[in-house]
Amino acid sequence: MRKIIIAIALVFMLATSSFAFSNHVRWSFKAEAPITSGIAANENYVFFGDGSGRCYALNNSGRPVWLHNGLGSVIGTPVIANDRVVFVRSDGNVTCLKISDGSVIWDNDTSHDASGQDTAPDGAAIGDGKVFVSKGDGVLHALNLNDGRPVWTYKSEIELRSAPSFGEKLVFLGEYNGILSILDPKDGSRIGGGGAGGAINTLAIKNGTAYASSWDGSVQAFKIKDIIPLWNVKLGDPVTTKPEVNNGMIAVGTARGLVVALDEKSGNILWRFSSDAGNINAKPVIADGFVFAPTSNGVYVLDGNSGRDRALIFADEGGSDSSPAFVNGVLYVGCNSGAVYAVN
Repeated sequence: MRKIIIAIALVFMLATSSFAFSNHVRWSFKAEAPITSGIAANENYVFFGDGSGRCYALNNSGRPVWLHNGLGSVIGTPVIANDRVVFVRSDGNVTCLKISDGSVIWDNDTSHDASGQDTAPDGAAIGDGKVFVSKGDGVLHALNLNDGRPVWTYKSEIELRSAPSFGEKLVFLGEYNGILSILDPKDGSRIGGGGAGGAINTLAIKNGTAYASSWDGSVQAFKIKDIIPLWNVKLGDPVTTKPEVNNGMIAVGTARGLVVALDEKSGNILWRFSSDAGNINAKPVIADGFVFAPTSNGVYVLDGNSGRDRALIFADEGGSDSSPAFVNGVLYVGCNSGAVYAVN
């Protein structure tokens, strides 16, 4: 039985009819354990994983299509690549499934030692016919997308705690020691990079520009070609999420529960919102004129122009550490209670 959304502040359908998002639950689904991955969605399917190692595929009506069982929490966000979906578990296992029926295309069960240093800290990236995944022992692995076989490895100077990114035919890796490495996807050779004063989160890549956030409190942008710095802004608080870039805006979450919006071109801070929720673990989503920010309090729905608190949804679901997805006017949210909702 679906739990009722708790909405605090203004209710959308009563406030501004100009906004398409009306805070209406289309469907809900209950997983066997807390949702530990982000949500991946396209026009037909919704994918996510839970803390018991299950990866779920639902259709866009919320009905289960298939379920894949495994060991270790599903982490990061599943990646959709044509007719397949790839996801990572905390034990370092990388799995590629056929979207239509959930059958296993390949399963890369890399070994890990008793200390857990070879486990995966985050999800994967896909590009150049390869799957890229970081391990806690400081090794970035490139696997063949077709069969999961190892292609090359890159050894960082220190443990890795964020996922790699792929864009502009390059691999970007934010390292825990504040080093940014840019790698050639063909052989894993390091062809450039930069740095920050703290651990660098997974980068966002858009239109020839890379956006990086760091635990030193900085958010910066640089042109990928020739690695030309564009701007670097200090927020005064460790940034704990990958940057979300959309509609000319960047949104990040911080260790003190702040959601901060910056101008994409200049880096100027547009607004700050305090959630009073402590560390924000999941990337916000910018869509439909709003910023949807998952926190331990629930999911805040903030006005994209002003940062004004418009609603708090799913406050009765133990909060959310899962990055949501927004597709065709529908917000897909995973909660710590194990509930997944589709809202429009």
